[in-house]
Amino acid sequence: MTLTSLLTPALLAAQSFMLVITHKDGSFSTIPTDQIESIEFTHTNIPDPVKAPVGIAIGYVSSTAINATYYSNEAYSPSAANAPVMVTGIVPASAGLNSDSELRAYIDNNTGAQKQTVATEGDISTAFACKSIEFSKLSPATEYIVVSYDKSSPTTLYRNYVTTAAAPAPGTKGSIFPSGVSSTTGFIDVDKVRNLDKYGYSGSDSELCWACTAAGAIQWWLNDYEKTTGSAYKLNMPFDPQESKCYKTPVMDVLVQAFTHSAGDAFKTFLWFAEGLKKNQVNNGIKLLNESYPDWHGGFLGMTHGEAYSYLQSATKASSAYADGRYTYNQIENLKGLSSTDTRKYMSDVLYNSLKVGPLMMVIGGSHAVSCWGADYIVESDGSINVTHLYIGENDPVDGNVRDGLNHCKMNYDAGTPWFYMTSVHDGGSSKTTVINSFIGLKGYTSADNK
Repeated sequence: MTLTSLLTPALLAAQSFMLVITHKDGSFSTIPTDQIESIEFTHTNIPDPVKAPVGIAIGYVSSTAINATYYSNEAYSPSAANAPVMVTGIVPASAGLNSDSELRAYIDNNTGAQKQTVATEGDISTAFACKSIEFSKLSPATEYIVVSYDKSSPTTLYRNYVTTAAAPAPGTKGSIFPSGVSSTTGFIDVDKVRNLDKYGYSGSDSELCWACTAAGAIQWWLNDYEKTTGSAYKLNMPFDPQESKCYKTPVMDVLVQAFTHSAGDAFKTFLWFAEGLKKNQVNNGIKLLNESYPDWHGGFLGMTHGEAYSYLQSATKASSAYADGRYTYNQIENLKGLSSTDTRKYMSDVLYNSLKVGPLMMVIGGSHAVSCWGADYIVESDGSINVTHLYIGENDPVDGNVRDGLNHCKMNYDAGTPWFYMTSVHDGGSSKTTVINSFIGLKGYTSADNK
């Protein structure tokens, strides 16, 4: 919305006053009005996560596809009369549409695949749930506007400006890593130590593959924030201990104290670390969190649910939800029914474009969590990307695992089933033991939608 009709250059120049801009951190800046040509207010890239009942965050972006995730900041029961029905569509920026009414009319008149509707009470039915959507068959290196609005609210519309990646040239070979990471540096390989008693903790971390995976990704995010801004992230609570007793990061020390030592989920752990959990959860009769730990509620980053989601890449379609509905688990349902060639094309595209902006937290073989920090690729003659190898951070201290380093793992693509070889697995890797069941990635600080 442009306000030049109200604040014209002549009016601004004629008045003797300063425009004062107050920033979110409390600082402010001033601009003499005689230096202002015009004032224009534009929408932020994501809705205000504190006020918006639901929102949308952009996931991975390739040369032909844009992935996005709905998140809910409020609880809606399946029968709730006030549960939003969100419509999201995609508009080429070249269409020259700027006003909310123009964008909404464009989407309303679109009956094709570039318009998707999510009913909160049906598709994301319970508290703080999420659902992943995808727009495909887009043009490379092209700017689009991802438009989202509540059908019942004619005045509320959110927009994200997204440019698809350039189409890679056939024959190109290379490696892709997140910011600050290479095959030998920048990653955080958190390995289990098994016996925690000798480090002043209790029990064993043998079941904490998910915690190792989450801890490494979280520490990378904190490092990326500091590298980008020049200062460390201001945590809600300090780490205890400040320096790890036995791991590559004190984030893992926090997790072994806060969580019970049983099966868990790296995705859920990031959300716990970022936004916190007001009430403990029980899985199979076991409490998720150790309430004797002072900071068991989490929330170290002080984020809302929407803010936390803006740093996540929902790279695979959402499937089932936990019992309380708060966290969804992303299964690779997109691959069902695909040939081996199409499985390779789809999966390689997702891996390549996701790893550009952050590491991936993976579940393989149905129950083991590992970290993916990079990939080798080649562009085939038809322009499709072929990810040939992954750089995997394994956390089990077993023979064959590269300690304090990454395992270089050859990818395989069976029909609907991506998997990789890895020497630390008892059979060297197979479509059963190292099949990629699910993954979700983090985004670096400047890669999030609100930056």
